[in-house]
Amino acid sequence: MKNQLETTHPSVSSAPEPLSANNCNEFPGFPAIRARKNSPRNLGNCRFLQGRGFSLLEILLSLLIVSGALVPIFGGLQVSNDLENYCRFEEKAIFMAEREMELLKTDLLSGARPLGTHSAKGRFAAPRGWSSIIIWSPQPPEGSVRLESKVSKGKDSVKLESFLFVPISGKSN
Repeated sequence: MKNQLETTHPSVSSAPEPLSANNCNEFPGFPAIRARKNSPRNLGNCRFLQGRGFSLLEILLSLLIVSGALVPIFGGLQVSNDLENYCRFEEKAIFMAEREMELLKTDLLSGARPLGTHSAKGRFAAPRGWSSIIIWSPQPPEGSVRLESKVSKGKDSVKLESFLFVPISGKSN
């Protein structure tokens, strides 16, 4: 059996020249692939890889495209962060407003607070920079009391409203 390096390609009709690692002008089984004699690195038809690199214009254009894609992403992250902060505020504020409103309901039903239109500061300790106000006013035709609790921190505020039906003392059913 012949050695692979001593064989020639069948398409070559002239005197056979053995293939070696140093003389690879034609590869066995692939006669269309030939080394380019004038190319220092044998890079084929890839124009941008023929030893010249990228031009400054190509680099600047690619940076423009990448930065154009990154700006909306980072803008979306900022909006997402703002929404998350507001949701945290709203969650704490609603909790505080409900707590104040439940205490006000208890006070009105027990008679500890008068039934007329009044307002007061919240009785629970609020975190620094937060304020809480409760307002109640009777609704005569309905026999109810309108309750309002407002919690604010800086420019953000949450307002919670409810109604409480208070039995009028002295009336028999």
